[in-house]
Amino acid sequence: MFFDKFPFDKQTCHLDISSYFYSTDDMAFGWEGDGINAAPDIPDALSNYLFTFHQENLTACHNDAFVNGQYPCLKSVMTFTRRYRSFLIGVYFPSLIFVVVAWASFFWPPEAIPARTVLLITLLLSTISLYAGIQQITPPTNYTRAIDNWFFACIVAIASALFQYATILQIRKMQDPSREKVLVSLKILNKVSSIY
Repeated sequence: MFFDKFPFDKQTCHLDISSYFYSTDDMAFGWEGDGINAAPDIPDALSNYLFTFHQENLTACHNDAFVNGQYPCLKSVMTFTRRYRSFLIGVYFPSLIFVVVAWASFFWPPEAIPARTVLLITLLLSTISLYAGIQQITPPTNYTRAIDNWFFACIVAIASALFQYATILQIRKMQDPSREKVLVSLKILNKVSSIY
């Protein structure tokens, strides 16, 4: 199985019964009755998949590597297409909302430092927690899947909003040094006036 497009993956399983040693002149295969049929309870047993079964009525296959070209065979194909609606509603949509809210925080006044910082850090931790929860219920792989790429993009977008806000605060602080001096001089005046 290949999960690189998970949860939008489609798994195709081929059942090939063949003889590479004997040709169609020496041996013949045929389905008994209707051949292989899918059990009617498979869709109930595999509720996360849309199951289709296709039986090919081939009794001879061709391969250029085979000396005689034709050899006896029987083929069937089972296809499992994952139902991804639950992932859209429970994973993709919430993480998209987290990113939108993180970037919408730029419409708040820059003076709301604690509110904005808490919001961005909470969204970042919530997204990482959601990703960790998804890792528990998805098949393990040693390669990157579509859902991994999605969460990586979401985490980067939220973290960049946090870093961008920190950059904006530093730029504002560097652009307005007179404001800092005014606050210091007001504190000095208050101390001097309290002495007299």
